[in-house]
Amino acid sequence: MVKEMQPHYFLAVPVPQLIQSALHQEARQSGQLQFQRWVHPNDIHLTLVFLGGCTEKQLHELVQHGRSLVENWAPFSLTLSQSGSFGQKKQPRIFWVGVKASQQLAVYQSQLADLCRSLGFAVDQRPYAPHLTLARKWAGDEEYNGDGLALRNGQSWEVNEIILYESHVQQEPKYKTYQAFSLKGVQHESD
Repeated sequence: MVKEMQPHYFLAVPVPQLIQSALHQEARQSGQLQFQRWVHPNDIHLTLVFLGGCTEKQLHELVQHGRSLVENWAPFSLTLSQSGSFGQKKQPRIFWVGVKASQQLAVYQSQLADLCRSLGFAVDQRPYAPHLTLARKWAGDEEYNGDGLALRNGQSWEVNEIILYESHVQQEPKYKTYQAFSLKGVQHESD
């Protein structure tokens, strides 16, 4: 009997399904990318804060305070940029596509991280590096050379919600919406 792992949680920007599917398909068909594991298209997202395991109390407080925080945020746009990798340059462990710098994304991510810290979560202290993970663990015979690929480079989408996801590593897709928070703030002309 396989023991079910406790779910982990994270806050993320969802990616529209058309973009998820297109990124997945283009990356797999590029011919340059030989990875052992590909992220299920429905699991492609932009992580804001990884939380790990949570108690019911933490989840309840996060939902309550997270909703209050996010409802004041104005919707904003994100634009895909070039690809990159994490890990050894010749045999990376992660292949990702980035997003162009966004002041609103940086501010909102920082506010969410601060909220999570105040609720007792151990938030990653490294500088935030926004990216959409597409694949894991290089498996090619040749050295990796996929950084800078223009997969959907320049494609944008409007961010209208933040999702608190629950992860189930033994299922596919792995990520299920635990709670969605709508951005209801008013955009200003200068935004």
